[in-house]
Amino acid sequence: MINITSLYIFKKILVCMKIDKILSKIRSKRHDLNYSQEYVASLLKVSQGSYNKIENGSVELTVKTLFELIAILDIDDKELIKIIRNTQ
Repeated sequence: MINITSLYIFKKILVCMKIDKILSKIRSKRHDLNYSQEYVASLLKVSQGSYNKIENGSVELTVKTLFELIAILDIDDKELIKIIRNTQ
């Protein structure tokens, strides 16, 4: 039998999987555009080290930062929705 704690942990794992996929897309798009972490960090007004932590998932990706990265990297909203829907 699955209890509420197990469901909560399972939900957290799914959220982490989606975040990993989104961060992977951000990293891939940055590479495709030949943007350095330093360049993207400067546009976000953070240090390169702070941006590295965001991109690698060491710190929480806020909604504000996600929207800024979508704009900076010209990521299609539909691409992100597809990532979220396809993560199981």
